[in-house]
Amino acid sequence: MLMPTFLRSAAERLCRDVRFRARLPRRFGRRPIHLSPGNQLGVLKPGDAKFEAYLLRWVDRFIRPGDVVWDVGANMGIFSFPAAHAGAVVVSFEPDPFNQDLLARTRADNPDLDVTIVHAAVSDKVGEAAFRVSVRGRSANSLVGAVAGSDLGGVRELLTVKTVTLDWALERHPAPTFIKCDAEGAELTILRGASRVLTTARPLIEIEVARKNSVPCREILSAHDYQVFDALDPVDPDRPVTVPPWETLAIPREKIPLYVGR
Repeated sequence: MLMPTFLRSAAERLCRDVRFRARLPRRFGRRPIHLSPGNQLGVLKPGDAKFEAYLLRWVDRFIRPGDVVWDVGANMGIFSFPAAHAGAVVVSFEPDPFNQDLLARTRADNPDLDVTIVHAAVSDKVGEAAFRVSVRGRSANSLVGAVAGSDLGGVRELLTVKTVTLDWALERHPAPTFIKCDAEGAELTILRGASRVLTTARPLIEIEVARKNSVPCREILSAHDYQVFDALDPVDPDRPVTVPPWETLAIPREKIPLYVGR
């Protein structure tokens, strides 16, 4: 049953600064992870229900030992740390200091995992930008100028954060085999700053695409010879999509046979 709006708003306010230590699902070693309902109230659910199932399924479907994963918009690390447990080298990009603290706490509790935290937002230039902290959960935080989602609920605070590009990261970190990008409407600027990554590294990309950005994102991906699919469905080369959906899987055309059925 849905929580009444006034109760949800009260809970979101009360939980803003709450942090707690949880455990990942058994298949990820029951590893400790630090979470906050200040990001999303869903983490208060019991057991494994607190974790977004689709994120964990992407680890199961696509991440193998030795992969290099770039997690753009890492938030609390619900994708980063399971991917690292699966044997990947992980680079987590996160601009929010609150979430950086959660990521650092989880990394400290899992010293055997190879997770690098980059304290920056990803955009189309290296520099600084204004960053909106959501009135609702911090999972809806976004760069000023990005397409704001309905979950923002207004701006609680404006921060100044560092910005980098994926091409900048390519000069400093191992080249990615998989990129997960959840950047709350900044995906178009991120792709604009990733031409060398798309041309030379050729990673598989799972990217959230706002409707307003779907056509220009498709054009960039198509120009780099990527085919787009619905990320929530098994990969079927006979069922590509023409307009990137909210959860888009972009695959270099030459690699599509490697992922059929996954």
